[in-house]
Amino acid sequence: MRKFILFFAFLGVVALNKTQAQIDTVIVGNNCGDRDGDGKYVSNIAFKLTGDSVLSIWGYGNMHDFPNDLSWAKPAYRNFVKTVVIGNPVAITATGDSIEFIGNDVFKDCPNIASITIKNAFPPNFRGTPFDNTQYSIPLYVPCGQLLDYQQHPDWSKFTNISEIIGHGTCGVQGNELTWRLTCDSTFTINGIGDMRDYFYAVQAPWDYYRDNIKTIIIGNGVSSISDNAFFQCRNLISVNISNSVRTIGRGAFDVCSSLAFVSIGNNVASIGSEAFRACHELVSLTIGNNVTSIGNNAFHTCLKLPSVTIPNSVEYLGDRIFYGCDSLVSVALGSNVNRIGFEAFSFCAKLDTIIIFDSVKTIGNNAFYYCSSLAYLTIGSSVSSIGDDAFYYCDKITAITVRNTTPPTIGNSNTFFRVRINIPVYVPCSSIPAYKLAPGWNDFTNYPGEIMPPDNVVVVQQDNTFVINWENTGALGYEVYRNGFSLGTVATNTYIDEEDLTHGANYCYKIKAIDGDCESDFSEVVCQPFNRVDIVGAKNISTLQVYPNPVNHELQIKNYESGDIEIYNIVGQKIIFNFQLSTFNSIDVSHLSSGMYFLKIDNRVVKFIKE
Repeated sequence: MRKFILFFAFLGVVALNKTQAQIDTVIVGNNCGDRDGDGKYVSNIAFKLTGDSVLSIWGYGNMHDFPNDLSWAKPAYRNFVKTVVIGNPVAITATGDSIEFIGNDVFKDCPNIASITIKNAFPPNFRGTPFDNTQYSIPLYVPCGQLLDYQQHPDWSKFTNISEIIGHGTCGVQGNELTWRLTCDSTFTINGIGDMRDYFYAVQAPWDYYRDNIKTIIIGNGVSSISDNAFFQCRNLISVNISNSVRTIGRGAFDVCSSLAFVSIGNNVASIGSEAFRACHELVSLTIGNNVTSIGNNAFHTCLKLPSVTIPNSVEYLGDRIFYGCDSLVSVALGSNVNRIGFEAFSFCAKLDTIIIFDSVKTIGNNAFYYCSSLAYLTIGSSVSSIGDDAFYYCDKITAITVRNTTPPTIGNSNTFFRVRINIPVYVPCSSIPAYKLAPGWNDFTNYPGEIMPPDNVVVVQQDNTFVINWENTGALGYEVYRNGFSLGTVATNTYIDEEDLTHGANYCYKIKAIDGDCESDFSEVVCQPFNRVDIVGAKNISTLQVYPNPVNHELQIKNYESGDIEIYNIVGQKIIFNFQLSTFNSIDVSHLSSGMYFLKIDNRVVKFIKE
């Protein structure tokens, strides 16, 4: 056979200072396979060298031997190669072809090769010595299930660092500062320092061919961004762990990851892009870090199984359709700094039953809660000035509305409260009742009781030798606490600690009244609790419950825990964590909680802690 080849059609030049636009083809070779004596190709092997220094070789048959004077054509190209990939999985799948022999001296005088990846259907053989002796120590990545084949192969066994892998490469903005790796257990990891490069189309991602192989994603510490469309339609992805170094999650980063169930978003993420987790239909657990300030349009659109979400206090704006069609969403805890709720933000959340819109919110967008057909209780804060068209359309289960603004918010159209019964109680500041009765949209309602909604969900627990009484915040300016029919005083928060004149063995009954200016509510339900002093002979010895550090960022240590279920309540009385079992001196992870005050309860003991 004639050792002769008309070498490569060079279609470009090497760009040594790479930018994102240059992570493209630098040179393409039409064929580097053997020819017969007449100069006709008998092997069809192509190659390309891309701007990220990856040399890919694929096709079928035998590679040509390369004399030293023609090896990879020019020294500049040979010095540019850092990664070698032999075998194209697309071609293997489509044609069953594969490279059988690697030619003599092919990779000699390529001093910067740092890794070799084989994607062949079987180990190709050597013809002569394709590699020099210094290259046998570099990493050799082989297909899953073929490790032993390479370790026992007469040629490939010369390599000392062989491991199985599905795929690997680089994904940094500048090229090599970030590396990705997909191992045979379907775990995808990105490591390094810096930003990922964006992919305008998902197919541009270097792992595009392997999307269906990815089940777990770990974004390592040092990675500062997750790029646009990076993991679009990874249909078998189940869990994502995003490190605290990540600051931004790009548009469509996990869009249509239909099996994704668990997401933990690092505490330093400031921005979640539009469509970032759209159509993640299996998502059941979502933790949003405390530094997120913006969540883009459609970010969690049609996450069909998401049961609850806590919006941290750092978030200022909820984008359009952010939770559209999340029809398992029951509970939403809005952060205290949200100032705008976007168009169709919670439309078709058919199981959402309670929403408290805090005083920070100024506008509620059109269709914001359209067809939230289970919504029963609605509280609108004092800063809301406008409520959009069809905002509460077909929320026909609402039984009461509380509005804290002394000026009636502007209502968009006649369908803003379509199908909401006009005779339900609408609680507004007493002095503003005449204005509401005349305001367009509000004048449709017929029941302004002249009072405010009574507190609900009253909880009384003994902590050492005191009672801690907690109830749901109704948005009132104050609350008057009664014990056994007598007033104990008025507080501005929804928590009261009673430590006065408690007698061992006595039964104490508490009820709460909300006060707002010259308005006051009916009493809450009455909740009774026997008092057991802990310092008398024969009484149950209840050791003091302690938590530290307090305030806490991540792990809350619990001291003097003997037994019983652990429950955590937020400031409005919602149970956040329940039926959690610990051992003495153990800890509980509270990093996912928003900043604020919480109550930890074990049996009849309660302790307050602050989450920073």
